[in-house]
Amino acid sequence: MKILIVNPPFYRLQRASLVHYPPGCCYMAATLEEAGFHALIYNTDYDPNIKTILGNTNHINVSALTELSKEYARRLQDDNDPIWREIYDYIYHYKPEVLILSVFSTTATAGERIARMAKQIDFRVLTIFEGSTNRGLHCAIDPSKNISFDYMNFAIRKEPEFTVVEIVKAIASNETDFSCIKGISWKRQDGEIVHNQDSPPIEDLDRLPFAARHLLDGYENMPPHAFQGIYGSRGCPFDCIFCGCHTSFGYKPRQRSAKNMVDEIAYVFNRFGTRYFYVCDDIFFINKDRAHEFCHLLKERHLPVYWSAQTRAEMADETILKLMKEAGGQHVSVGVEVGNPEIRKLVKKGNTVDDVRNCARLIKKHGLYMVAFCIIGLPWEGKKEIEDTVNLIKEIDPYIVYPYLATPAEGTELAKIMHEKNPGGLTEFRDRCHVDTSA
Repeated sequence: MKILIVNPPFYRLQRASLVHYPPGCCYMAATLEEAGFHALIYNTDYDPNIKTILGNTNHINVSALTELSKEYARRLQDDNDPIWREIYDYIYHYKPEVLILSVFSTTATAGERIARMAKQIDFRVLTIFEGSTNRGLHCAIDPSKNISFDYMNFAIRKEPEFTVVEIVKAIASNETDFSCIKGISWKRQDGEIVHNQDSPPIEDLDRLPFAARHLLDGYENMPPHAFQGIYGSRGCPFDCIFCGCHTSFGYKPRQRSAKNMVDEIAYVFNRFGTRYFYVCDDIFFINKDRAHEFCHLLKERHLPVYWSAQTRAEMADETILKLMKEAGGQHVSVGVEVGNPEIRKLVKKGNTVDDVRNCARLIKKHGLYMVAFCIIGLPWEGKKEIEDTVNLIKEIDPYIVYPYLATPAEGTELAKIMHEKNPGGLTEFRDRCHVDTSA
């Protein structure tokens, strides 16, 4: 069976390139490979002529991204854009029997367009959509609510890795009834849409094989830093109203073991030559014992690698930061969010401005660099509240700051609040992200 997994374009529509393996695609390819199926991954968002993480677009300079939002919207709908011809030709020549599309809020329309192309090329191709993984500027979505079943045969709700294997096994066995597969929505042959019951979360994340970077088409020509992401946990117990993490992964933190994560780092270093890694956990320091073990294992193995991670401000302490530095740590990303104490309470951040100040002081004390995430444009903010955030950022003086525009992502409390404030008038945030000023 010929299986093609596609990461739809977003950055390339902005004259940039996603020089980072797409995790949703690579994890599904890995579980399929483990089950005896071969899946090829086509990252349509990667331009081999652009070798930096985000190519010509300066991710640190928000205006560099916002200036391209209109071009992105135009190219997304332009049937004559070269990127759509490239994707059409690729699918036409590869001739997949099963097409899997890993989408986000920003790539739902692009994914739908690709599925439509595939159906035009061969109406028999079966299309599977998943939209669980949060990464960077992208928000997870439920494909069953966001993609037309005119072009979609199956939608995977929440975690896709083992569910996609069940679907492909059933297809390979010529099954036509998929009622027993939890966590999917699907279209019967008579056109009826069926929503099966939810699948339980994957409790033991060590069961997952390492993301199949080697199944990316053209991985041999990608730079080593393209393989740096280490995804070590799922779920967050906090209630920040702007974050959509829980919509896919729930509130209960589930974590890979420290050994499993370090094993992946060693494997990626040895196979791909990657020397720098980013631990993509929402809150790496939430389990101090695991964080300590992770650092000790890196030191014991004498791996010549460097790494960074992200955490909440109140969870950084002397011991873990000192150990992180000794184990090759480089920078710590922190959700500063806002500088006004009252706005901080309204967004349910759960920590204080003083926590941020103390965190910044400790990070610098131990020779690490701080990266600060902040939000501008929340519904209660005026000039003074935004200035409070700007002044806090100036005070803590991070190495890098990422200022994002408040975006009411699907399933978040912020989206509910915005809808209540303006019933029927909430801007559709599909195809938009946290640096898009056109919304």
